Amino acid sequence: MKNILFISNYPPRGSIHGSHFGGVASYTKNTIKAINNAYNENKQEVSFTVLADRFNGYKNYIEGNVQVKRVWKRNDWFLLDKLLLRVLRVKNTTDIFIAFEFSLFGLNKFITFSVPFFILFLRLFGKRVYFVSHHVLTDISKVDGQLAISKNSIFSSFYSFGLKVFYFLIILFYNTVIVFEEHLRNDLLKLKIPKNKVVTINHGVEEVSTSITKQLARKKLGFNTNDFVVLNFGFIAWYKGSDWIVKAFKFLIDSKKIKKNLKLVMAGGFSRNHKENPVYNKMYEKIEDIADSYYDRIELTGFVPEDKIELYFQACDLVVLPYRVMLSASGPFSLVLSYKKPFVLSSTLKGYMLNKDFKQSMKESNVGTKDLFFRLTDKQHFVDAIDFDKKGLTTFSKKLAQKRSWKNIGEKYAGIIK
Repeated sequence: MKNILFISNYPPRGSIHGSHFGGVASYTKNTIKAINNAYNENKQEVSFTVLADRFNGYKNYIEGNVQVKRVWKRNDWFLLDKLLLRVLRVKNTTDIFIAFEFSLFGLNKFITFSVPFFILFLRLFGKRVYFVSHHVLTDISKVDGQLAISKNSIFSSFYSFGLKVFYFLIILFYNTVIVFEEHLRNDLLKLKIPKNKVVTINHGVEEVSTSITKQLARKKLGFNTNDFVVLNFGFIAWYKGSDWIVKAFKFLIDSKKIKKNLKLVMAGGFSRNHKENPVYNKMYEKIEDIADSYYDRIELTGFVPEDKIELYFQACDLVVLPYRVMLSASGPFSLVLSYKKPFVLSSTLKGYMLNKDFKQSMKESNVGTKDLFFRLTDKQHFVDAIDFDKKGLTTFSKKLAQKRSWKNIGEKYAGIIK
């Protein structure tokens, strides 16, 4: 029997999204389920071992053919050394998937930039290693507002060079690097690396059967029946434009440029990955202050448990994703598609259009770029976007969701495993 090993954070037993582990954890669990289903359809036996993050006293557990061992702790200077020993102790394992985003292993930069050499050691021991890159960032100036650095500083240039070297070594040492969007693959190909080493597998979309009506969801959440509810879902983050949309709504309310029944719901909480970042903490406090002052128009929910996710998506009229930077595929975007909700995106996410399934779904739904995207630099453009007729956007969600089903994604993952 083939045993596939994953290194990632991972949710508690019986849950997918409802934990403080974040989007990587839910993605990894969905990936394992999808690969398992693909193997089962081909009548092949497979098992999985997950070397996961120790956090908040969560325990080891076995769920079906998945064994979860919580063996590493963020910011541990010897994290990768301990992981290497753990990997070598797992029997019958050749294929290893490593989920990665910056700060996944903590804020210790030494650990992060040692990851390529960790991979090199695994390769020397005969392992096939697949790097699932949840972020692609080769230019640090793209997130200058999150890190409070100057775009044209020596530090910025040095850090960007370091990032390029990091990804070059990752691609050099790994068997395969997986990214979620063709736009991100193109960023990596600029490093002059072999095209066949970087593969695009789009973020999977769960099939959700809703059990609650829009009216009942609104009643449970305390929304008025005539409210037009704009939802922004996911952990609060600068690169996601969380502070931008809150400040934009404040401006539009103060200047009376939006109707009184328009309500913004920020359904997401504080990200533990950034808890030691003073810039992040200051941004979060500002969002809290605005939400408190405009409590009847702007709601900051905090962390949303898994059993409440459906309520917020069913209750909303429109989802807005005002990302400042396209660093990754958006986990919240995949949930938008799961619930077949209309949505609008900031123009910085136009990289989605490089994916054939995205452009094809636009054509099938008769949706154009002016219907989907708004400019962060133009608040009136944002107002026009959220006032647009949503029928075509709902159809678009349904079309794209079908193309990105986890069944299709699982088959693609199974196909790259040798």
